Amino acid sequence: MSRPVSQLYSKKLTPSNVAGFIAARPDHIGWQINLDKFAADPEGLEAKIAEARQIRDILKAEGIVSVFLIHPSTGGPRMAQLLARIEPDIFLASASRSLEALEEIKRALPQNEI
Repeated sequence: MSRPVSQLYSKKLTPSNVAGFIAARPDHIGWQINLDKFAADPEGLEAKIAEARQIRDILKAEGIVSVFLIHPSTGGPRMAQLLARIEPDIFLASASRSLEALEEIKRALPQNEI
């Protein structure tokens, strides 16, 4: 019998605390950025995006799949731009997303990205 896939998610994942998650040896580690918190702070957003790319690289080096969650408040074109910059292995849509919002994200991404 094979073991189940294990996934850990944190809204507050950072390069400085990711080692604790890695120590659990999950298959996937996921996180999100709430873009609304950075509406008036573009430098803060750039720092968060740089952190997200760093987390992705750390996870890749450890053989762990990176999963980026789509924050429910983020619109399609903006989310597509963020995904293109972070380049996670997987992105996960929140259950609170409407079908219209998911279709908007799909239209904003390059063809066959979803």
